[in-house]
Amino acid sequence: MAFRDDYSRAGVPMLPTVVSDQATAWWIALHTGATSVIALLLAVHPQLGWIYFIPIMIATVWMASHSIRLITHPEQKQALKVFKISNLYLGLVLVFIYIGTLV
Repeated sequence: MAFRDDYSRAGVPMLPTVVSDQATAWWIALHTGATSVIALLLAVHPQLGWIYFIPIMIATVWMASHSIRLITHPEQKQALKVFKISNLYLGLVLVFIYIGTLV
């Protein structure tokens, strides 16, 4: 959604170019939810536990709140925020997996 104009110019039929902004925002929220559940479930691994769970839970709430805000305000500026936050979120998940395995 953040790069819809680029996709349109290139003629690439990505989701934001073929459905409404509202529908795209809902799909983003759905994927955010799925990613969050999987990331939080990783905490049951014995090596990760609370060292992993607490920061990832905070990051999950942060990312989910921005995804919900995108549903209520499906604008390109908010979509770019969600895009940046989701990249940071995935990076944090990987960093805390690494930290959890060191402890």
